[in-house]
Amino acid sequence: MEQRDFFISYTGADEAWAVWIAGVLKRNGYSAYVQALDIGPGDNFLEKMEDFIENSANFIAVWSKGYAESRFCMTEFRAAFHEWKEGRMECVLPVRVDGHPMKRLYSALVRVDLSDRGAASEKKLADAVRYAVPRPVAPQQDAETLYQRGDDYYFGRNGVKQDYVKARDYYEQAAAKGHAEALWSLGLLYDGGRGVEEDYTKAWEYYKKAAAKGSAQGLNSLGRLYFCGFGVMQDYAKARKYYEQAAAKGSADALTNLGILYHHGLSVARDYAIARYYYEQAAEKGEAWALYHLGFFYEWGQGVSVDYAKALEYYQKAADAGFKEAPERVEEVRKKMRR
Repeated sequence: MEQRDFFISYTGADEAWAVWIAGVLKRNGYSAYVQALDIGPGDNFLEKMEDFIENSANFIAVWSKGYAESRFCMTEFRAAFHEWKEGRMECVLPVRVDGHPMKRLYSALVRVDLSDRGAASEKKLADAVRYAVPRPVAPQQDAETLYQRGDDYYFGRNGVKQDYVKARDYYEQAAAKGHAEALWSLGLLYDGGRGVEEDYTKAWEYYKKAAAKGSAQGLNSLGRLYFCGFGVMQDYAKARKYYEQAAAKGSADALTNLGILYHHGLSVARDYAIARYYYEQAAEKGEAWALYHLGFFYEWGQGVSVDYAKALEYYQKAADAGFKEAPERVEEVRKKMRR
Protein backbone atom coordinates (compact mmCIF):
# COMPACT_ATOMS: atom_id res chain seq x y z
CA MET A 1 0.00 0.00 0.00
CA GLU A 2 1.34 3.43 -0.89
CA GLN A 3 2.52 5.83 1.80
CA ARG A 4 0.41 8.99 2.10
CA ASP A 5 0.84 12.22 4.03
CA PHE A 6 -2.30 12.06 6.18
CA PHE A 7 -4.99 9.80 7.55
CA ILE A 8 -8.27 11.64 8.12
CA SER A 9 -10.26 10.36 11.11
CA TYR A 10 -13.92 11.35 11.47
CA THR A 11 -17.41 10.25 12.47
CA GLY A 12 -20.02 9.40 9.86
CA ALA A 13 -21.86 12.65 10.56
CA ASP A 14 -18.77 14.63 9.52
CA GLU A 15 -18.03 12.74 6.29
CA ALA A 16 -18.62 15.81 4.11
CA TRP A 17 -15.98 17.67 6.14
CA ALA A 18 -13.52 14.81 5.73
CA VAL A 19 -13.96 14.69 1.96
CA TRP A 20 -13.61 18.47 1.75
CA ILE A 21 -10.42 18.38 3.85
CA ALA A 22 -9.01 15.68 1.55
CA GLY A 23 -9.68 17.98 -1.40
CA VAL A 24 -7.92 20.91 0.26
CA LEU A 25 -4.92 18.70 1.03
CA LYS A 26 -4.77 17.51 -2.56
CA ARG A 27 -4.91 21.03 -3.95
CA ASN A 28 -1.96 21.91 -1.75
CA GLY A 29 0.23 19.00 -2.70
CA TYR A 30 -0.60 16.54 0.10
CA SER A 31 -2.10 13.06 -0.13
CA ALA A 32 -4.54 11.48 2.33
CA TYR A 33 -6.42 8.33 3.14
CA VAL A 34 -10.10 8.92 3.88
CA GLN A 35 -12.65 6.19 4.45
CA ALA A 36 -15.31 7.66 2.15
CA LEU A 37 -12.96 7.72 -0.84
CA ASP A 38 -10.68 4.76 -0.23
CA ILE A 39 -12.89 1.95 1.09
CA GLY A 40 -15.09 0.27 -1.47
CA PRO A 41 -17.82 -2.40 -1.46
CA GLY A 42 -16.51 -5.75 -0.26
CA ASP A 43 -13.42 -4.30 1.46
CA ASN A 44 -12.65 -5.43 4.99
CA PHE A 45 -13.29 -2.23 6.94
CA LEU A 46 -11.08 -2.89 9.98
CA GLU A 47 -8.16 -4.19 7.91
CA LYS A 48 -8.36 -1.21 5.60
CA MET A 49 -8.45 1.29 8.46
CA GLU A 50 -5.43 -0.36 10.07
CA ASP A 51 -3.57 -0.24 6.75
CA PHE A 52 -4.45 3.42 6.25
CA ILE A 53 -3.15 4.43 9.68
CA GLU A 54 -0.03 2.28 9.27
CA ASN A 55 0.76 3.92 5.92
CA SER A 56 0.07 7.54 6.85
CA ALA A 57 2.79 9.87 8.07
CA ASN A 58 0.39 12.25 9.84
CA PHE A 59 -3.08 12.31 11.35
CA ILE A 60 -6.02 14.71 11.01
CA ALA A 61 -9.02 14.47 13.32
CA VAL A 62 -12.27 16.11 12.21
CA TRP A 63 -12.99 17.26 15.75
CA SER A 64 -16.61 17.62 16.77
CA LYS A 65 -18.85 16.76 19.69
CA GLY A 66 -19.72 13.49 17.95
CA TYR A 67 -16.03 12.71 17.44
CA ALA A 68 -15.16 13.35 21.10
CA GLU A 69 -18.02 11.08 22.18
CA SER A 70 -17.10 8.27 19.79
CA ARG A 71 -15.11 5.53 21.52
CA PHE A 72 -13.81 4.26 18.16
CA CYS A 73 -12.65 7.70 16.99
CA MET A 74 -11.05 8.59 20.29
CA THR A 75 -9.17 5.29 20.29
CA GLU A 76 -7.68 6.29 16.91
CA PHE A 77 -6.94 9.79 18.17
CA ARG A 78 -5.24 8.71 21.41
CA ALA A 79 -3.09 6.19 19.53
CA ALA A 80 -2.05 8.90 17.06
CA PHE A 81 -1.34 11.34 19.91
CA HIS A 82 0.86 8.74 21.59
CA GLU A 83 2.77 8.16 18.33
CA TRP A 84 3.28 11.93 18.00
CA LYS A 85 4.55 12.27 21.58
CA GLU A 86 7.00 9.43 20.96
CA GLY A 87 8.29 11.19 17.85
CA ARG A 88 7.03 8.56 15.42
CA MET A 89 4.47 10.87 13.83
CA GLU A 90 5.24 14.38 12.63
CA CYS A 91 1.80 15.89 13.04
CA VAL A 92 -1.55 15.25 14.72
CA LEU A 93 -3.87 18.03 13.58
CA PRO A 94 -7.33 18.44 15.11
CA VAL A 95 -9.68 20.36 12.78
CA ARG A 96 -12.51 21.72 14.92
CA VAL A 97 -15.75 21.93 12.92
CA ASP A 98 -18.39 22.70 15.57
CA GLY A 99 -16.53 24.52 18.36
CA HIS A 100 -16.44 21.52 20.68
CA PRO A 101 -13.60 22.02 23.22
CA MET A 102 -10.52 19.82 23.62
CA LYS A 103 -8.88 18.70 26.84
CA ARG A 104 -5.80 20.62 28.02
CA LEU A 105 -3.89 17.35 27.60
CA TYR A 106 -3.85 18.09 23.86
CA SER A 107 -2.94 21.79 24.13
CA ALA A 108 0.50 21.24 22.60
CA LEU A 109 -1.03 20.21 19.28
CA VAL A 110 -1.30 22.61 16.37
CA ARG A 111 -5.00 22.91 15.62
CA VAL A 112 -7.31 24.83 13.30
CA ASP A 113 -10.82 26.04 14.11
CA LEU A 114 -13.26 26.03 11.19
CA SER A 115 -16.41 26.12 13.26
CA ASP A 116 -17.35 29.52 11.83
CA ARG A 117 -17.48 27.88 8.37
CA GLY A 118 -16.28 31.12 6.84
CA ALA A 119 -15.12 31.86 3.32
CA ALA A 120 -11.49 31.75 4.49
CA SER A 121 -11.79 28.18 5.82
CA GLU A 122 -9.75 26.62 3.03
CA LYS A 123 -6.89 29.08 3.50
CA LYS A 124 -6.92 28.58 7.27
CA LEU A 125 -6.67 24.83 6.87
CA ALA A 126 -3.99 25.00 4.17
CA ASP A 127 -1.90 27.41 6.26
CA ALA A 128 -2.18 25.15 9.32
CA VAL A 129 -1.14 22.08 7.35
CA ARG A 130 1.82 23.84 5.75
CA TYR A 131 2.90 25.10 9.18
CA ALA A 132 2.60 21.66 10.78
CA VAL A 133 4.09 19.71 7.85
CA PRO A 134 6.26 22.11 5.83
CA ARG A 135 6.87 21.09 2.24
CA PRO A 136 6.77 22.70 -1.18
CA VAL A 137 3.41 22.68 -2.89
CA ALA A 138 3.35 20.16 -5.72
CA PRO A 139 3.28 21.72 -9.16
CA GLN A 140 -0.20 21.96 -10.61
CA GLN A 141 -1.05 19.45 -13.30
CA ASP A 142 -2.18 20.63 -16.69
CA ALA A 143 -5.83 20.30 -17.67
CA GLU A 144 -5.33 17.38 -20.07
CA THR A 145 -3.43 15.34 -17.47
CA LEU A 146 -6.18 15.93 -14.93
CA TYR A 147 -8.83 15.00 -17.50
CA GLN A 148 -7.06 11.78 -18.45
CA ARG A 149 -6.70 10.83 -14.79
CA GLY A 150 -10.43 11.44 -14.40
CA ASP A 151 -11.04 9.06 -17.29
CA ASP A 152 -8.82 6.47 -15.58
CA TYR A 153 -11.15 6.48 -12.56
CA TYR A 154 -14.30 6.73 -14.72
CA PHE A 155 -13.40 3.59 -16.70
CA GLY A 156 -11.30 1.83 -14.05
CA ARG A 157 -8.12 1.61 -16.09
CA ASN A 158 -4.36 2.18 -15.76
CA GLY A 159 -4.13 0.42 -12.42
CA VAL A 160 -7.00 2.11 -10.55
CA LYS A 161 -10.45 0.86 -9.61
CA GLN A 162 -13.52 2.46 -11.14
CA ASP A 163 -14.47 5.34 -8.86
CA TYR A 164 -16.92 7.98 -10.10
CA VAL A 165 -16.32 10.23 -7.08
CA LYS A 166 -12.60 10.42 -7.78
CA ALA A 167 -13.32 10.83 -11.50
CA ARG A 168 -15.52 13.82 -10.68
CA ASP A 169 -12.76 15.38 -8.59
CA TYR A 170 -10.29 15.24 -11.48
CA TYR A 171 -12.87 16.37 -14.02
CA GLU A 172 -13.74 19.36 -11.83
CA GLN A 173 -10.08 20.33 -11.59
CA ALA A 174 -9.66 20.04 -15.37
CA ALA A 175 -12.92 21.90 -16.02
CA ALA A 176 -11.74 24.75 -13.77
CA LYS A 177 -8.84 25.08 -16.18
CA GLY A 178 -11.23 25.33 -19.14
CA HIS A 179 -11.05 21.75 -20.45
CA ALA A 180 -14.10 21.26 -22.71
CA GLU A 181 -14.24 17.46 -22.53
CA ALA A 182 -13.96 17.56 -18.74
CA LEU A 183 -17.08 19.74 -18.70
CA TRP A 184 -18.80 17.20 -20.95
CA SER A 185 -17.69 14.35 -18.65
CA LEU A 186 -19.16 16.12 -15.63
CA GLY A 187 -22.40 16.34 -17.59
CA LEU A 188 -22.25 12.58 -18.16
CA LEU A 189 -21.90 11.95 -14.43
CA TYR A 190 -25.03 13.95 -13.64
CA ASP A 191 -26.83 12.56 -16.71
CA GLY A 192 -26.40 9.00 -15.48
CA GLY A 193 -26.27 9.53 -11.71
CA ARG A 194 -22.72 8.19 -11.52
CA GLY A 195 -21.11 9.20 -8.24
CA VAL A 196 -23.69 11.99 -7.89
CA GLU A 197 -27.44 12.24 -7.69
CA GLU A 198 -28.97 12.14 -11.17
CA ASP A 199 -29.69 15.72 -12.25
CA TYR A 200 -30.54 16.45 -15.89
CA THR A 201 -30.53 20.20 -15.28
CA LYS A 202 -26.90 20.08 -14.14
CA ALA A 203 -26.09 17.73 -17.01
CA TRP A 204 -27.62 20.24 -19.44
CA GLU A 205 -25.57 23.06 -17.89
CA TYR A 206 -22.30 21.17 -18.21
CA TYR A 207 -23.08 20.03 -21.75
CA LYS A 208 -23.91 23.62 -22.67
CA LYS A 209 -20.59 24.85 -21.26
CA ALA A 210 -18.73 22.11 -23.10
CA ALA A 211 -20.53 22.92 -26.35
CA ALA A 212 -19.67 26.62 -25.96
CA LYS A 213 -16.01 25.57 -25.92
CA GLY A 214 -16.43 23.61 -29.13
CA SER A 215 -16.99 20.11 -27.77
CA ALA A 216 -18.67 17.85 -30.33
CA GLN A 217 -19.55 15.47 -27.50
CA GLY A 218 -21.21 18.31 -25.61
CA LEU A 219 -23.30 19.23 -28.65
CA ASN A 220 -24.30 15.62 -29.28
CA SER A 221 -25.28 15.13 -25.64
CA LEU A 222 -27.44 18.26 -25.71
CA GLY A 223 -29.14 16.75 -28.74
CA ARG A 224 -29.73 13.55 -26.83
CA LEU A 225 -31.40 15.39 -23.94
CA TYR A 226 -33.82 17.06 -26.37
CA PHE A 227 -34.33 13.82 -28.29
CA CYS A 228 -35.29 11.92 -25.11
CA GLY A 229 -36.91 14.79 -23.23
CA PHE A 230 -34.58 14.40 -20.25
CA GLY A 231 -34.77 17.53 -18.12
CA VAL A 232 -36.12 19.52 -21.08
CA MET A 233 -39.20 19.47 -23.28
CA GLN A 234 -38.80 16.78 -25.94
CA ASP A 235 -37.97 18.56 -29.17
CA TYR A 236 -36.69 16.58 -32.16
CA ALA A 237 -35.99 19.76 -34.15
CA LYS A 238 -33.67 21.07 -31.42
CA ALA A 239 -32.08 17.66 -31.15
CA ARG A 240 -31.41 17.73 -34.90
CA LYS A 241 -29.84 21.20 -34.64
CA TYR A 242 -27.36 20.01 -32.03
CA TYR A 243 -26.70 16.75 -33.85
CA GLU A 244 -25.92 18.65 -37.04
CA GLN A 245 -23.47 20.91 -35.23
CA ALA A 246 -21.79 17.93 -33.59
CA ALA A 247 -21.67 16.01 -36.88
CA ALA A 248 -19.98 18.98 -38.54
CA LYS A 249 -17.23 18.58 -35.93
CA GLY A 250 -16.83 14.91 -36.82
CA SER A 251 -18.92 13.19 -34.13
CA ALA A 252 -19.74 9.63 -35.21
CA ASP A 253 -22.46 9.43 -32.55
CA ALA A 254 -24.12 12.55 -33.95
CA LEU A 255 -24.00 11.16 -37.50
CA THR A 256 -25.75 8.02 -36.25
CA ASN A 257 -28.33 10.10 -34.42
CA LEU A 258 -29.07 12.10 -37.55
CA GLY A 259 -29.52 8.82 -39.38
CA ILE A 260 -32.08 7.77 -36.75
CA LEU A 261 -34.07 10.99 -37.23
CA TYR A 262 -34.32 10.41 -40.99
CA HIS A 263 -34.82 6.66 -40.56
CA HIS A 264 -37.91 7.20 -38.42
CA GLY A 265 -39.09 10.55 -39.75
CA LEU A 266 -38.61 12.53 -36.55
CA SER A 267 -38.83 16.31 -37.18
CA VAL A 268 -38.06 15.53 -40.86
CA ALA A 269 -39.71 13.53 -43.62
CA ARG A 270 -38.71 9.88 -43.45
CA ASP A 271 -35.95 9.32 -45.97
CA TYR A 272 -34.08 6.01 -46.02
CA ALA A 273 -31.49 7.31 -48.50
CA ILE A 274 -30.47 10.21 -46.25
CA ALA A 275 -30.56 7.94 -43.20
CA ARG A 276 -28.28 5.46 -44.96
CA TYR A 277 -25.92 8.29 -45.92
CA TYR A 278 -25.50 9.31 -42.28
CA TYR A 279 -25.17 5.71 -41.11
CA GLU A 280 -22.47 5.09 -43.70
CA GLN A 281 -20.57 8.20 -42.62
CA ALA A 282 -20.70 7.04 -39.01
CA ALA A 283 -19.83 3.44 -39.95
CA GLU A 284 -16.64 4.64 -41.62
CA LYS A 285 -15.64 5.93 -38.20
CA GLY A 286 -16.36 2.51 -36.68
CA GLU A 287 -19.60 3.49 -34.90
CA ALA A 288 -21.24 0.21 -33.86
CA TRP A 289 -24.84 1.39 -33.81
CA ALA A 290 -24.55 2.75 -37.34
CA LEU A 291 -23.11 -0.56 -38.54
CA TYR A 292 -26.04 -2.35 -36.94
CA HIS A 293 -28.57 -0.07 -38.65
CA LEU A 294 -26.95 -0.66 -42.04
CA GLY A 295 -27.22 -4.39 -41.43
CA PHE A 296 -30.89 -3.87 -40.62
CA PHE A 297 -31.43 -1.93 -43.88
CA TYR A 298 -29.98 -4.73 -45.98
CA GLU A 299 -31.68 -7.51 -44.05
CA TRP A 300 -35.15 -6.00 -44.43
CA GLY A 301 -34.73 -4.02 -47.63
CA GLN A 302 -35.33 -0.54 -46.24
CA GLY A 303 -34.33 1.86 -49.02
CA VAL A 304 -32.15 -0.85 -50.60
CA SER A 305 -32.63 -4.28 -52.09
CA VAL A 306 -32.51 -7.16 -49.62
CA ASP A 307 -28.94 -8.39 -49.49
CA TYR A 308 -28.18 -10.92 -46.77
CA ALA A 309 -24.46 -10.96 -47.53
CA LYS A 310 -24.20 -7.22 -46.90
CA ALA A 311 -26.48 -7.48 -43.88
CA LEU A 312 -24.24 -10.19 -42.44
CA GLU A 313 -21.13 -8.11 -43.12
CA TYR A 314 -22.50 -5.07 -41.28
CA TYR A 315 -23.94 -7.08 -38.40
CA GLN A 316 -20.62 -8.87 -37.95
CA LYS A 317 -18.74 -5.57 -37.87
CA ALA A 318 -21.24 -4.26 -35.32
CA ALA A 319 -20.73 -7.38 -33.19
CA ASP A 320 -16.95 -7.00 -33.42
CA ALA A 321 -17.37 -3.40 -32.26
CA GLY A 322 -19.25 -4.59 -29.19
CA PHE A 323 -22.89 -3.95 -30.13
CA LYS A 324 -24.80 -6.40 -27.90
CA GLU A 325 -27.75 -7.10 -30.18
CA ALA A 326 -25.62 -7.76 -33.26
CA PRO A 327 -24.57 -11.41 -32.60
CA GLU A 328 -28.22 -12.48 -32.55
CA ARG A 329 -28.81 -10.84 -35.94
CA VAL A 330 -25.65 -12.51 -37.30
CA GLU A 331 -27.10 -15.92 -36.45
CA GLU A 332 -30.56 -15.05 -37.83
CA VAL A 333 -29.15 -13.84 -41.14
CA ARG A 334 -26.97 -16.94 -41.44
CA LYS A 335 -30.08 -19.06 -40.99
CA LYS A 336 -31.84 -17.13 -43.74
CA MET A 337 -28.85 -17.61 -46.04
CA ARG A 338 -28.94 -21.40 -45.49
CA ARG A 339 -32.61 -21.72 -46.45
